[in-house]
Amino acid sequence: MSPDCFAVGDVVRVREWEDMKSEFGLDHDGDIRCTQVFVTCMSESCGELCTVFAKDGKRVYLDFENPIIDAEVHRYKFSTDMIEPAGYSDINPEAVLSLSDFLSGM
Repeated sequence: MSPDCFAVGDVVRVREWEDMKSEFGLDHDGDIRCTQVFVTCMSESCGELCTVFAKDGKRVYLDFENPIIDAEVHRYKFSTDMIEPAGYSDINPEAVLSLSDFLSGM
């Protein structure tokens, strides 16, 4: 997916490990060779919903809905090839309102 298809405020999902592995393959350490390397420790974020809160080219900064996942993966680098758009049925309405309030205050 093009890095331009994601914008700050988008609700996205981290792609599944097998999906990325089949597209990009593994490196010598067994990690996925995306733009930013998707290391095995990041696999717990697969399938998780998050919001793009900043973007720098192909690099995206994510805020995960699940605070435990957010705390565990905040130090890792994510790129646009690791995420996909979330379906509307996946989005928590409270999270949308919270994000809307946040963005309107900017």
